[in-house]
Parts: sequence; C-alpha cells; structure tokens
Amino acid sequence: MSCTRCGGTAVIEEFLDDKGSSLGFEGLRCLNCGHIEDSVIHSNRGGGGSFPRPSRHEHLLG
Repeated sequence: MSCTRCGGTAVIEEFLDDKGSSLGFEGLRCLNCGHIEDSVIHSNRGGGGSFPRPSRHEHLLG
C-alpha cells in the first residue's frame, strides 16, 4: 500500500492507548515519512468508500 502523503510504503500497524486501557485501532503508517491514516482520518478528509487497507495476508504476500 502506498502513503497518501509521500507515495512511500505504508504498513498496517496497531495503535494502542499508552495509558494501559484496552482502546486501540489499526491504521496505516508510512515507513518513509511517518504519516498515519485510519478509517476516521480517511473519512474526515473526504475519502470516498471504505478505508483502502489490504488484509494482513495480502500485505505479507506483497
């Protein structure tokens, strides 16, 4: 998957609450620029349709 900011490689990452709660979400993080995007950010920026995220299986296979 490509980063929407710089075009670099984006990977699936799980983000957890640093205060120890069970809150968390999955999103994409760019390996080049560090840009993070999840379904809420995607929706708020006017992204149409569903959040463009590959499944974990697709990501591992390239």
